[in-house]
Amino acid sequence: MKQDESLGTLPESGTALVDVIDMIAKGEFGDLQNLAAISKFILPLIKKEDKFEYTLGDTFAKGSTKFKTGKVSINTDKIVSREDFAVTFLHETLHNLTSRYISAYVDSNGVISENAPSEIHTFMSVYNQYK
Repeated sequence: MKQDESLGTLPESGTALVDVIDMIAKGEFGDLQNLAAISKFILPLIKKEDKFEYTLGDTFAKGSTKFKTGKVSINTDKIVSREDFAVTFLHETLHNLTSRYISAYVDSNGVISENAPSEIHTFMSVYNQYK
């Protein structure tokens, strides 16, 4: 664990995503019932080898994910509270899960595979309308 001046005790860089999600589920970032419920639901879906890291400085976003590596990054310079950390972490972890699911059926050129489920076709239809 690492100590942050304004956010208190946080997980170290390199911590497994499943461990941070488990912390959120157990209420270590506050009494956040909805976040705890989401955390418990997605916990079995996360790859145990996926890790978390910090990014600092004047970057655009509070967090990011790299679906090819499974790495979620959080910028604590943009995070304003422990609840904000938990919300951002879950947000990025959901991107991690959904981007892997989508990439299983859509190639880098946006071509949908023949065996893709209907929700992938719907998603890509909406995506193509707004890109």
